[in-house]
Amino acid sequence: MTSFGERLLDIFGDVPKGNIAKVLGVKPSAVTNYLQDRVPDGDKLKRISDFTNCSIHWLITGEGEKYLNSNKQINLDETFRAVVREIIREELSRTNWEKVIGDLEREDQMPVASLGKVNDDAVKAKKRKAA
Repeated sequence: MTSFGERLLDIFGDVPKGNIAKVLGVKPSAVTNYLQDRVPDGDKLKRISDFTNCSIHWLITGEGEKYLNSNKQINLDETFRAVVREIIREELSRTNWEKVIGDLEREDQMPVASLGKVNDDAVKAKKRKAA
């Protein structure tokens, strides 16, 4: 029979520990503990099940069906991409864009608004050469 850590590794496949940690809302060290057979609390088990579509019973005991719906395994790559997109959206919504633009202008010594003009000038020059 396999251990909890082996089943967890099986269910997540090649997903890096840091990414698993983000999905579960824990530190990478907690994932390391889980992989060393420490069974997480019920909330984390539910998150694992929600993310992977695996049976909590199977994850804990190794018995029964691995997936909640055997003929409906999910694509972890696509699911993980969706989670990453959501994290990025959350972070972007918290970003103070005026400060970011100000920082960019100070670093580049070029107003960000002028970047569009620079690009427009390049396009016009290219059109003149083509004509």
